[in-house]
Amino acid sequence: MRIPTTQNKLPYFNRRDQFRMLMMVAALGCVIFSIKMVGKPSFWYWILPPETEMSQQQPEQREKINYRVQLDDDRPLQDDEFRTPATPTSKPTTAGNSIVNPEDYSIKPEILEDVEDNKLGVRIAESAAYFAILKAVSEYSLDELEQHALKDVPYASLMVDSAYYRGKLVHLKGQARRVLKLQVGANRMGIEKLYVIWMFTAGSGKSPIKVVCGSIPAGMPTGEAIEPAEITVTGYFFKREGYESNNGLYVAPLILAQQPIWHQPVVEPQSNQPGYTTPIVIGIAAVVITGVCFLMWRLTTGDRKFDAAYQQRNAEESEAAVAELKDKVEYIDVTEMFEQMKTDDIDRNNG
Repeated sequence: MRIPTTQNKLPYFNRRDQFRMLMMVAALGCVIFSIKMVGKPSFWYWILPPETEMSQQQPEQREKINYRVQLDDDRPLQDDEFRTPATPTSKPTTAGNSIVNPEDYSIKPEILEDVEDNKLGVRIAESAAYFAILKAVSEYSLDELEQHALKDVPYASLMVDSAYYRGKLVHLKGQARRVLKLQVGANRMGIEKLYVIWMFTAGSGKSPIKVVCGSIPAGMPTGEAIEPAEITVTGYFFKREGYESNNGLYVAPLILAQQPIWHQPVVEPQSNQPGYTTPIVIGIAAVVITGVCFLMWRLTTGDRKFDAAYQQRNAEESEAAVAELKDKVEYIDVTEMFEQMKTDDIDRNNG
């Protein structure tokens, strides 16, 4: 026998449950959106900036440029043969404004006729122009040089169009990784002290730019490997110079400058007043934790009240159903049932 019931269905779609389900869907959407965002490489560029492309030229155009270091004469000597260097025919070069074009502050072309790219170091034939430019750049103020310099010249342009930029003022921004003092030999310009800076720009990637200058700012670190120092350099592009490294021979742009500008990191002065940052952070964290605990307590208390009310309602409905069932079902006493059966048997026998 099946007992009818009037029990109501679970209230899955009341307002409170709908709000909870909506919040769960919103939280899931935020998680999926965050996963998609952090999965993009561009999301992390604010931490790790990307290495910009070294050149925008077409591949076939870059292949036409020879970046190999060319030695003056690497032919092996025969038996009983010796080699003497040719006497350089340096042009009469004077320092100062006489080698600089007053219109655009570039170096006059005749001064740079003996300069060749991809040669290891500065050759003897180039030394006169080399020291003359260093002397000339020292006679201008840094502001004047920067005013007439070409801004934001890409690294690839210096490597590809070295003939065009030779003798022109360029303004570069980057990080100095090595700063060394050079040993200067005798020269007509009377230069006794030089520094070499190996810097890297955003466009050079892992390829360095060599800067030779007459001085460096006071306090600027020096050494084979220093912490990256932010600098700006304004100087004359001299050539694509060959240099030797542990991995072989390479070429790098050579810039002749007066002095780099060192952008020192800003250090906040220490205050004698007690700091309030830590108490504020602790207070905010305490408020957040308290709010979360309160929210969890409210949700737990609401669930308990809901379960108690639901169980009580089910119990009342069950009692009502049992009472209704008792009213509808006819009960017969067992003794009366047997007496009735006995009477029925007697009547059948007499009949």
